[in-house]
Amino acid sequence: MRGSTLGGYEQMKLVRRPSILVTGLLTVPLALAACKKDSKEEGGAAKAGDPKPTAKDPGKAPATGAAPATGAAPATGSTPPPDTAKAPSTASIKVHDELMAGLKAMVAACTIEPKDMKIECPGGEDKKLTDGLLGYSGLPQVEAVPTLAVALADADPKMVTVATDFLGGSRFTGGWGEGVAVGAVSKDVAGTLLAALPKLPAIGQYHSRRAVVPVIYAASLADMDAEAHAMLEAFPDKYTQKGGWEASAFYGRLKPFPKLEAMAKDNDRAGTMIAATAINNMYALSADEAATLCPWAHSKLGADKPEDGEAEIFGQVGFILAKCRGEWIDKMQDWADAQLKDKKFDRQYYFVFRELCHDFIKGQTTDRATEAQCERNFAFLEKVANTDGIDPTNRGYALSAISYQRRDAKSMALMKKYAKHKVKEVAEAAAKEIKMLESYVK
Repeated sequence: MRGSTLGGYEQMKLVRRPSILVTGLLTVPLALAACKKDSKEEGGAAKAGDPKPTAKDPGKAPATGAAPATGAAPATGSTPPPDTAKAPSTASIKVHDELMAGLKAMVAACTIEPKDMKIECPGGEDKKLTDGLLGYSGLPQVEAVPTLAVALADADPKMVTVATDFLGGSRFTGGWGEGVAVGAVSKDVAGTLLAALPKLPAIGQYHSRRAVVPVIYAASLADMDAEAHAMLEAFPDKYTQKGGWEASAFYGRLKPFPKLEAMAKDNDRAGTMIAATAINNMYALSADEAATLCPWAHSKLGADKPEDGEAEIFGQVGFILAKCRGEWIDKMQDWADAQLKDKKFDRQYYFVFRELCHDFIKGQTTDRATEAQCERNFAFLEKVANTDGIDPTNRGYALSAISYQRRDAKSMALMKKYAKHKVKEVAEAAAKEIKMLESYVK
């Protein structure tokens, strides 16, 4: 496999992603050298942000069920979607000869099963590309995409499968590099991708899910967001739709917001989750974007219902409000304090409040929150650890979130205070954090 999705408590020490992940956020390089691949992920390739978009994870694809007119995903159908973008002639696209030769070498030498998205290259033909032109030190994404677009539009299902596999890898589902902006992709390239995507389900059910994120990126970078949105609204596969909408704001910024806002009308759970994930996949917000998106995110606090289980919507809007900074962090903290009175704190709260005052790269307090806001955050998390009625595991998470952010003697003293706590999970979390802090506190 050429990609992986972070999950489970052992991954919690990493910055959370995509969504989609998707997101211009920190991208962890993934091993790209495997020769045998089975791309049966239901929800498409991993995020932003990320940040991926993370990206929370685009590989997780809950049913949506909302009407396509609002942009949410309808039930999967067997009828191919209508062509919503007229394919330009690929003859107008400048192909990178060496890259195309490498793709053709894979088609000729590898065992490829298009239906199941399986590719086996005993001779390492795929590795030559992942270590070379399509590796992290290879061609910039905007230079490789034209050739991959031509390959995706090829009549040979094996060539299409190879192109899909590369497009769905972490290099193309994460950010495409600093300074990449609208105009970086030609309309011919984006139009070719948009026309090719609806044809992929006829080859295999996983193809469109894997390729949709870079297709939407390319459309936004070619200023073809409207065409991309029309294509998504017509697409019958709900997982492809979901992945596409979650990628739509990464380079599209506010362009998809009216449709995302409509999805989240009346706090429809599936639509709100898609909209919040898409907006969270925007790495940083301009003043104009913040003026629109911060009040919207604040309005979605409480959109999770008790019967929904984990507060996954809060897990997205909380990160948005952290990007909004200033008064929005205070308002989010006010809301969380009120929730704590009702003994509400789950893993999604932990994700949000663990990152509020931490910089993953520098290992120091970030500038997202002020010193006073961080002190309030730490006090809140300690109070969670001491609140009976909250799941003991989440109480332990809350305590560990303090030292994760504040790696100093003050946190060491706090962890030692809780090392013999009456709640086993809290004591275990404290002991684990003491070991971690030993490398920071001499």
